[in-house]
Amino acid sequence: SPVANILRWSESAVGRANEEEFGSASKPEERRWIEPLDLVRLSLSGRRFPTTLVAVGLQDVRVQPWQGAKLVAAIQAGQGREAAQLRVDETGGHMSGYGEGRLQRSADILAFGLAAAKH
Repeated sequence: SPVANILRWSESAVGRANEEEFGSASKPEERRWIEPLDLVRLSLSGRRFPTTLVAVGLQDVRVQPWQGAKLVAAIQAGQGREAAQLRVDETGGHMSGYGEGRLQRSADILAFGLAAAKH
């Protein structure tokens, strides 16, 4: 799952634990430099993204899956439904590109890439 809404990340337990490294949106001096990293905010403000596949793992304890889902919704709201797709791995966690389901994930990514190349 991507950290797509970094301005709201600190509202979760995991985000608060990472404030020292990433900064806090509640501190004006830190907000200034993390605000440009918030992909959801950028999308909602009109920034256009290339066709995007966002993968989330429902067992990810480091970055909550809602972040990826929110990014996809924001891109779709601004650019249309075909502009972004969400791939959900029900058993996957953080960095879950290995083990069971690896071939299916690879097939999904390739299929998405081929479909995106047509547009």
